[in-house]
Amino acid sequence: MNSIPAPRAFHSFSGGTEGRWRVERIHRVAGDALPLVARLSVYEQPDPWSLYEPAWTLRGGISNERYVTRDEKIALEAKPAHLARPEATRGALIPIRKSATWWGMTPDERREVMETNSRHIATGLTYLPAIARRLYHCRDLSASEPFDFLTWFEFAPADEWAFDELLAYLRASEEWRYVVREVDVRLTLTEEARRREELPAMAVTLAPLPRELRWRTAESLRTRVLGERPRRRTGWSRLRGKPRRFAALELLLNLEQAPDPDNRVTLDAACDRFGLPKPALHWRWRALDQANLVRLRALVADELERHGLGRVEVADAPPDPNAHHHMGTTRMHDDPRQGVVDADCRVHGTSNVYVAGSSVFTTVGYANPTLTIVALAIRLADHLLAALT
Repeated sequence: MNSIPAPRAFHSFSGGTEGRWRVERIHRVAGDALPLVARLSVYEQPDPWSLYEPAWTLRGGISNERYVTRDEKIALEAKPAHLARPEATRGALIPIRKSATWWGMTPDERREVMETNSRHIATGLTYLPAIARRLYHCRDLSASEPFDFLTWFEFAPADEWAFDELLAYLRASEEWRYVVREVDVRLTLTEEARRREELPAMAVTLAPLPRELRWRTAESLRTRVLGERPRRRTGWSRLRGKPRRFAALELLLNLEQAPDPDNRVTLDAACDRFGLPKPALHWRWRALDQANLVRLRALVADELERHGLGRVEVADAPPDPNAHHHMGTTRMHDDPRQGVVDADCRVHGTSNVYVAGSSVFTTVGYANPTLTIVALAIRLADHLLAALT
């Protein structure tokens, strides 16, 4: 068998006090256990702005199938089991580490143990699509990772018996004789997360990626003669010869951030030259926002692949701060206990103080706010004109 390239993307599983998944139990099957935690967060990249420190974090990479034959691959694709299904409110994270004896075997020898003797893939097929799972490789990221593999499972409550049956079969197989550490983390999607299963607002923009050599050569000649031109984002669908021009499409996700009372503006201890407190901006991209982004990416990718429109590769990129807009802090609400301005943008408790801008938005949405700001300004102008005449 050929060597395997590095994983296309990796995920982190963090146990602590935050997360969309409530931890029901953590059971030590073999070797050392994991510390007990209340919640589990699953995300593609750590939040660079978060001060949250989980009790533990496990990482694994999504890679190509390593021990699957062509016939087995066809059988697996014929019974797709997608993650993030609405009915799949139960989950499990099963991290395992295998012995030095296992890693001293050749890939062909490991394949014989896994499938010829243990029928790992064949057994898993019988539980599809009820038990959806995804395997993550840890050793590809670092030799210091505490586990070799992380397997993530999702299933409906009514299918938990089938999951337990699958686990019992695997643990009784020859392959599991080589497992020296295993932990069974059982999970339930929290009520808070279930309420959010409607998902935040978002939009997906398609941008073409040009075929490298031919396009770059032509563009290089054009740039020398006419100067550099901006990358085409619109109108490309009407061009002729699209398969010849473009190699792939880039999917750009604009995602609404969930409201958070800790994202706010307060008065700082420092003062300006007039002796007045300076404003202090508090903002962070939370684990919940990252989880929503991961879920939406998965849904978009699964739907595109399920309809045969292409294969999606997820880029490990943090949110682009240049695309952010400051909104909120003078929230609009009829009740002065829940908002700063009323429906006419008038500050509660005043007769002549108005605010017209994105600070009155109750939620941020996913689109640029300028048109809504202009509409609010025109609406306020009409209100003031009627009040003065």
